[in-house]
Amino acid sequence: MKEMILVVEDNPDMTAALKLALEMEGYQVLAAADGLEALQILDRTTPDLIVADIMMPRMNGYELYEATHQDERWLSIPFIFLTAKTDKEDIRLGKEMGADDYLIKPVEKEDLIAAIRGKMKRVTELKAAAGAAPEGPEGPAPKGTLKTGDLIIDLDRHVVTIKGQPVHLTPTEFELLACLANNIDFVVSCQELVKLVHKYHCDNESEAREIIRPHIKNLRRKIEPDPTQFTYIINVRGVGYKLVSHFSL
Repeated sequence: MKEMILVVEDNPDMTAALKLALEMEGYQVLAAADGLEALQILDRTTPDLIVADIMMPRMNGYELYEATHQDERWLSIPFIFLTAKTDKEDIRLGKEMGADDYLIKPVEKEDLIAAIRGKMKRVTELKAAAGAAPEGPEGPAPKGTLKTGDLIIDLDRHVVTIKGQPVHLTPTEFELLACLANNIDFVVSCQELVKLVHKYHCDNESEAREIIRPHIKNLRRKIEPDPTQFTYIINVRGVGYKLVSHFSL
């Protein structure tokens, strides 16, 4: 079966050029004129990769990325920004959001194909590793209930609450939070988190960070009391993440 790519671009000429180039490489191509149309397509089918412009009417590329990363069905789809923007702040924002790549128009066909093939390969490796590896981390996982500040994590029942209110996490988000909870106050590297959550041995630190970052961002959105100041999940630059205990909130 052909791998399917969703191209989200409001310029018809650019859409036609991308569609032709990708189809010549053997990909099946779906096209949307903006983020809202892309979400309608995603509700019907799941592509293997998304290539999206940023500046679009109704829903731009950044908003589409956020929407796809709030739904477990679409969270693992590689996402490549393709845009004419060259401002460093825009590029930095795309990378901080966790996008898999950020290509500047006009982009060479060979560069786009290389980026797509690289992202497709990574997803294939993740799926293969997840299917081959045993469930859960090596050895018995610690159980029980952990409380830090207003955050309570029931590892036995897979229940998380903030100030007594339930927090709805995806299975991946809960697995990630459980990994951090089992190592509370200790930094867990991104490579180790990828291994524990995705059952995938990733030797590349930068790649591991890209895999984990979108999950961390979504998890923080749900459990942090202040989205501008992280209270529970702390990033230790160049090392990884840790869940911090002993808060008086």
